[in-house]
Amino acid sequence: MQGLDTVLKYFDDFSPTQLQQFAALESLYKEWNEKINVVSRKDIDQIYLHHVLHSLSIAAIANFNGISNKQVKKSVEGITMEFEMQKLAKVLKTKILL
Repeated sequence: MQGLDTVLKYFDDFSPTQLQQFAALESLYKEWNEKINVVSRKDIDQIYLHHVLHSLSIAAIANFNGISNKQVKKSVEGITMEFEMQKLAKVLKTKILL
């Protein structure tokens, strides 16, 4: 099982917006990875397994500052994408300032 299907095997309760965001994630990473090293080049083809699925797995069981797992799951829309975009923006800002 490859790509987004790997994530959907374990997490299947995404909104249409979340599915669109996750589907776009691989091409965005590949595009930016050609310009700067966002993810190891050896790992880029496993972005959903090694990065998205791992992040979602942690979010599904973590208790963030007393927030219940159910609340975390309900508020997951856009969180992973937002976090990844923030990391990317930080890397870009660092690279541009160099």
